[in-house]
Amino acid sequence: MYIKNQKYKSDFALAFVGFDCDAGRCFVAVGNAEQINVYSSVFHGCKQEIIENSTNFAIFKTICMLNEKDK
Repeated sequence: MYIKNQKYKSDFALAFVGFDCDAGRCFVAVGNAEQINVYSSVFHGCKQEIIENSTNFAIFKTICMLNEKDK
């Protein structure tokens, strides 16, 4: 179910829906008015590297969804 945010008038959302720094597993949700996609990936390295790589992963998936919307 899609509920438009009236306060911020947003139609797009990005969220970390799960994160286990010890195992390096990250779940990212990217959504808009038509769909919500949840992605999972595992990153290796120290805690800071995992955080940085998972953030880059989330940004990449967001850009991919925005590019799909423009097609």
